[in-house]
Amino acid sequence: MNALDDSSGSTEPMTVNDGLVDDKAEPSAQSDDMLVVVFSVDDTFASTDFFDAMWPVEERAIEAIDASGLGFLDGNDTGANEYGLCFFGSDWRAMWKLLEPIMRTAPAPIARLDVWPAGAPDMRVVSPDD
Repeated sequence: MNALDDSSGSTEPMTVNDGLVDDKAEPSAQSDDMLVVVFSVDDTFASTDFFDAMWPVEERAIEAIDASGLGFLDGNDTGANEYGLCFFGSDWRAMWKLLEPIMRTAPAPIARLDVWPAGAPDMRVVSPDD
């Protein structure tokens, strides 16, 4: 049996530390708020023009969030006529207050905010106008 096999049938959480399974580990809670700014995109989404126009918006967001100390840009996600920018930080509301004017300059409209406060069981959808 290697270190990752669990033939015991246990349903307890397991983690791998230094190559060894720790079957006594507690599940970890998310320590930061997550904010995903979701843009609604159309057929132009597939063009490089969209990404070229979006890059300066992302750069300004990175500069602002880094300088503020509120969090960081974790990455982006694409699919189903949507484009999302994912941020993690200490307070999603403070991050949105800082980022909103920058996000409003994007070449696509903001469809919604997906937020997952630290410690919350689920993500929720918030209107960008709230």
